This record gives sequence, structure tokens and C-alpha cells, in this order.
Amino acid sequence: MVSWKGAVVVLALLAAGVVYAIATRPGPQPAIHIKSLLPCNSLTVLSIKIDYASGAVFLADRPDLAAAWTVRQPVSGPAEANAISVLEQSLDAVEAQNTIQNPGPPAQYGLDAPRETVTCRVANGTSYTLSIGGESFDKAGYYARKSGGGEVYVISSVQVDEFDRVLNEPPVEQSPLPAGPSPAPTH
Repeated sequence: MVSWKGAVVVLALLAAGVVYAIATRPGPQPAIHIKSLLPCNSLTVLSIKIDYASGAVFLADRPDLAAAWTVRQPVSGPAEANAISVLEQSLDAVEAQNTIQNPGPPAQYGLDAPRETVTCRVANGTSYTLSIGGESFDKAGYYARKSGGGEVYVISSVQVDEFDRVLNEPPVEQSPLPAGPSPAPTH
């Protein structure tokens, strides 16, 4: 015969087990929502073009998402995978640190003649363009405007530095050095 006290203990243990199982079960991971001004990332982007105020152009593309990148300008060649990955991350990380809702004339922000215009095209055919103007008032970022938008944003200089770097150091795979003459044997 089972005592009623034993049954209560067993039921309490079962209830505690159910509560523990419910409380510790894995749930859906929280979504990370980055509000990128250029929603082009490694899972979607097919083409990256940066037009510089100097007239220089950086252009890299790939025929599909599974293909390797090719740099087309300012030099031509297979893209170095890690450097292109950094550029993809920089595109996707361009966020508005501040938004100017009713901005003055574009010249006030250096957007009448942008220092850079970044365009990326994604697999579904959509293109996104961001014009980057002058340095912000505190020199911590740059003014920017999305194509077709009225707002002016302040963006971090970190991504702008990366956009500058790819022109100065194009992310092209380096060919191996040719084998030179063998050193003379020593006696």
C-alpha cells in the first residue's frame, strides 16, 4: 500500500520535472535586426561598385551566390576571399548613427558632389545606392543619403575607411612569385 504522503512527493517531483523541461527547452533564437542602409551581405550580394569623387571606380562581381568573386576595376583578377568578405561585412554594417529628418541643401553635407557612391546589387535583382558626403560636424563619421531618400544620415567612418581601402589596396589574389635561380651550392 502506498501512503498518500509518498504519492504527493512523487506528484511534486513530476510537476517540478515538467516545469524544468518547459523552462529549459530550446526556443527559437532571437533574430538579429541590423538596420543596414545597404542591405547587401554575403548571402545576397552579387555586385559591388564604388564610384569615387576622383573618377576612380572599384567594381567586383560574381555570376551567382555560389561563385567566386572577380575584381574588375581598378585592376582585374580573382578576388581574395577574406578581403571581399570584409568588404561584404562593411556594406551590411553601414548603419545610421543619427538621422537628419529635414536636412538643408545637399551641399551643406557634401552630398552635392559625394566623395563616394556605393552601389550593391543582390540576387533578386534589387540595387541599393548610398552617397557618402563630407565628414560629420564632430569628424567621427560621414553624412550619407540613400538613393531616392530625403533623409541625411551620419554613418561611421569605419565602413568609409574600408571603402577607401579597396581602391588603394584592391582585394585581388596575388600570384605566386616566380621561382628565381637556385642559390649556388656552398662547400
